[in-house]
Amino acid sequence: MRPLPRERYEYAEWAETGVGPNYHVHVGHHHCSVPHSLYRERLDVRTTATTVEVFFKGRRITSHVRSSVRNGYTRKPCACRTPTHRVGHGQGIGE
Repeated sequence: MRPLPRERYEYAEWAETGVGPNYHVHVGHHHCSVPHSLYRERLDVRTTATTVEVFFKGRRITSHVRSSVRNGYTRKPCACRTPTHRVGHGQGIGE
């Protein structure tokens, strides 16, 4: 018999979703940020009990710790905003 794998199996669910005008994807009653360049694209989302991973054309573009906050937002700093939007939030170019 072969030895067991080192990592435990982790159940995951896959879904397809679109990127809204706020540069977030809706995942299980929660919103996760994605790069602004993907606005209006269709993305694949893989969710586990602890993680949300977002893929574009088979390549992982971001991941977040999964949150159970209903209608909440999880963002990565500056990742989801265009340079113009960053200035309005105190995160302008060069800051």
